[in-house]
Amino acid sequence: MPRFSILVVLAALMLIIASCNGDDDADDIATDDVDDTPVEEVTDDEADPAPDTDDTTDDVPTPEPVDDAADDGEPESEPAPVDDEGDTADDEVAPEPGDPEVSTVVDGVGMPSSINFAPDGRMFFIEVWSGTIRIVEDGELLDEPFAELDIVTRDGFTEYGILGLALHPEFEDNGWVYAFHTVPDADNNPAEQRIVRLTADGNTAVDEQVIVDGLPYGPNCCHNGGRMIFGPDGNLYVSLGDIEVESTSQDPDNVAGSILRYTEDGDVAEGNPFGDDNPVYAWGLRNPYGLTFHPETDELWITENGPDGYDEVNLIEAGENYGWPEARGFDGSDEYTRPIWATGQSEAIGPTGIQIPTGQTIPELENRVVFCDWNTATARVLEISDDHEVLDESELPIDCQLDVTEGPDGALYLSSVEAIFRYGPPQE
Repeated sequence: MPRFSILVVLAALMLIIASCNGDDDADDIATDDVDDTPVEEVTDDEADPAPDTDDTTDDVPTPEPVDDAADDGEPESEPAPVDDEGDTADDEVAPEPGDPEVSTVVDGVGMPSSINFAPDGRMFFIEVWSGTIRIVEDGELLDEPFAELDIVTRDGFTEYGILGLALHPEFEDNGWVYAFHTVPDADNNPAEQRIVRLTADGNTAVDEQVIVDGLPYGPNCCHNGGRMIFGPDGNLYVSLGDIEVESTSQDPDNVAGSILRYTEDGDVAEGNPFGDDNPVYAWGLRNPYGLTFHPETDELWITENGPDGYDEVNLIEAGENYGWPEARGFDGSDEYTRPIWATGQSEAIGPTGIQIPTGQTIPELENRVVFCDWNTATARVLEISDDHEVLDESELPIDCQLDVTEGPDGALYLSSVEAIFRYGPPQE
């Protein structure tokens, strides 16, 4: 063979051998870094103590908002798969609810309280000093009131008026709306307090029926109670203050200073602790304002206004005596049913509406006790253990003076003296 041909063959063999010696390392699998951002803790900063005033102190400035919304952080994810081109695929993680925001639902109303939602999403509430029941439908306040009740309107009688509202558990079928109001005589003096049942005909009340009458009232101003809620047992629970006579609270045969329990028709509920003719369910209270039932345990929780301090949150049990006026806050409570939480003599806040959220859209508030602080216009939050010990206290950055309830969207709805606010994830 010629020498030139031998050289060509050798060169070809060398090229073939070089092409066979590739990289033996496998391709690296790309992974996503886990987000290690720490969870923001809920603040437990407390507002400055309110001035030593009565539980109806006005004109107390709202403190600076406290940011206590807790972020849950991103969940850990498995390494993402690698496609044929070696690119990392996008993680498929369920979207987290947005951080709660405050928005105004309605403004320019008078003492909006007792916020209730109908099954169709309409919001019912009362204007305490005008005697009106109002409706918000599809985000708009209707011009015409649902109803207007006759009430005492004398100057200085600040705790008279339409004081409570409740929708029947089967409202969708029967349209029943219950209201508690202070009834005037011919001279506009208080004559009695009563509970009436109205029937909704669309957005108008018809067929007013008095189901409970002759309830006592404070002769000068205050401690009239009037908040109402239907319980899991289908009965109507009603708060009634001591009508400015302390001794009434220690007499279970006197309805004042008590939580009362009636049927839907206004009869004494079966199984009440003091007999078939006595509506008293629990006693020894001064001026109970807010009522709510725990969404999981069905326990009844209330707020209680003390005298220049000694404000309380109580867990209500049938037949129990909560001690007023012998016990105030935790002072002297060993002989009576103790409050779950209380201020001392130096802090008067005037607690009002109360709610225990389900946490469906605000997980950090699940099973927390949220209640309004009248004097400082804040929403207080208590974390409670299974054995009813207070584990933590914090505040929400929202004006809350009269009422708080959880809406069908899982957001909280809270009221000041002239507006109702929504606190929850942004609405679409």
